[in-house]
Amino acid sequence: MIAFSVGRVLCASVMAADATTDAAEIQAVKQAAQEATKIFYPRAEKRKPVYGFAEADNLASAVLGEPARLFFIDDKDVQAYHDGQALDGILKPAGEWFVPVAIGGTNRAMLGVKDAGDGKWIGATFGMAPLARKWQSIQAWWPSSGKFTPQLVICPPAEGYYFTVPQIQPPNLTPLASLSATASISGQAPKPVLAPAGDSLRPVQKMLEARGGP
Repeated sequence: MIAFSVGRVLCASVMAADATTDAAEIQAVKQAAQEATKIFYPRAEKRKPVYGFAEADNLASAVLGEPARLFFIDDKDVQAYHDGQALDGILKPAGEWFVPVAIGGTNRAMLGVKDAGDGKWIGATFGMAPLARKWQSIQAWWPSSGKFTPQLVICPPAEGYYFTVPQIQPPNLTPLASLSATASISGQAPKPVLAPAGDSLRPVQKMLEARGGP
């Protein structure tokens, strides 16, 4: 009984430390994104459609949304993956966050913020309109109000992005390319079927085998 109580205290301490670390990192990412708008917005003003904006958009009214951490699955974990295996043990932070840029409540672009080392973050990429739109649809279909936490994932050497919804079983990993580019921003369109993680990772396994493994 005593050991169980101590274990719970230790577990709670670790969880609290992780939450504090995440909160500090998210705040640093938000600050880096805000600072980066001073560079990216003037560029976008000159070529709005290229960056995902309408010509009539006023970037001064753009609002930065909540950052989404990018995860990756490394080669060894891809090759060792088996159907039904949980993803939480093999998803690793990729050192990058995406911050949605919205106008009038609609995502127009993503601002990528990358780890610059020593606890510093820097705005590195801007645009990616299809990703911004699809991410808003995903969040509408699986909202935080329903306790869902969709996650963005990459699986090199496969191109493109995937997403997983950890609260949905069996473990899933769905290519963003499978979602329509015109998916309903409001989430009113039919909710897509999530792909089993094994189905999505098998083609990646074959890519790795073709190049001689990890």
